[in-house]
Amino acid sequence: MATATPTTKDAPGEGKGQGREPFTVAVQTEWFKRNKGKIITLRLMDGSCFVGVLEAWDNYTVAIRMAGREESILVNKHGVALFRRFEEQDKEKAPAAPKE
Repeated sequence: MATATPTTKDAPGEGKGQGREPFTVAVQTEWFKRNKGKIITLRLMDGSCFVGVLEAWDNYTVAIRMAGREESILVNKHGVALFRRFEEQDKEKAPAAPKE
């Protein structure tokens, strides 16, 4: 028996016409907003990982600033299996967050 799942969420002030946006976009947008400027791990579909500071995102890509690189890397979301914020126990392994 199939169950109904929410597909939209109220999003006042988002400029999306009637003030609603797809639920999945609202979920990822809130996660990205909470984690912007923080160190995250991206695990790609092939198992490789990137660790860096979350800088920006759009519907299709994520920009990550990695230690030792002058420019951010741009990763296509469709190739990402997992987005994860670093936990306290992981911080000693993480690169230093760039100073703003």
